[in-house]
Amino acid sequence: MILRIFLFFVLLGLCAYAPLWVYVVGMFCYAVRYTAYELVVLAVFLDAFYGMNGGFLIPVYTLGVIIGLLVVESVKPHISVYNQ
Repeated sequence: MILRIFLFFVLLGLCAYAPLWVYVVGMFCYAVRYTAYELVVLAVFLDAFYGMNGGFLIPVYTLGVIIGLLVVESVKPHISVYNQ
């Protein structure tokens, strides 16, 4: 549990200060390891921190994370690590 909280705060720092691709890789690994619904909170923070990027009127990061979590959660039962 402490590792999960630590990784959450690492991802919080990554989404604020690291390039976006580093955050996306970390987010994907976190989502595969845990049921990561708190990543939606990080995406909302990212949308608020950077604003609506590029003039879009929708929160792009939040929608991307929600879609990514749905994909990861639907694929998890088919990954061999979770079938053991």
